[in-house]
Amino acid sequence: GADRAWAARLINQTKAASLLDGWRRTPAHDRAAVEAALIAVGRIAQDLGDVFEALDVNPFIARGDGKGGVALDALVVLRAGAPQDT
Repeated sequence: GADRAWAARLINQTKAASLLDGWRRTPAHDRAAVEAALIAVGRIAQDLGDVFEALDVNPFIARGDGKGGVALDALVVLRAGAPQDT
């Protein structure tokens, strides 16, 4: 399921992990906010799996450590023929 350990594993599989943790003397970013966003997306996919085709979030900006994050743009794609009132 979509939990914090799952989100941490996803992040750790990317090059972004080192950037979140602070890279070459740059400050760390809010890893917990990225984990929370991944968990939320996972729950959306789980809850709406029969109507949900894809979600594109680009960019998601992680602010400084402890300061949260924000999705600047997002696109939800519903499956063809899915009810529109879910």
